[in-house]
Amino acid sequence: MEASIAYTIGILTFIGSAVLSYIGLEDCNWDFGWFLEKLDGFTK
Repeated sequence: MEASIAYTIGILTFIGSAVLSYIGLEDCNWDFGWFLEKLDGFTK
């Protein structure tokens, strides 16, 4: 269950940052590899 929560949060964060980047509020600094590392930490 924790892994699926982490996955959902990561996806929402990734999409949110992509939207912000698209509309020019911030540079898109989020890296999907970083998210996968965080997810891996949750599943161990």
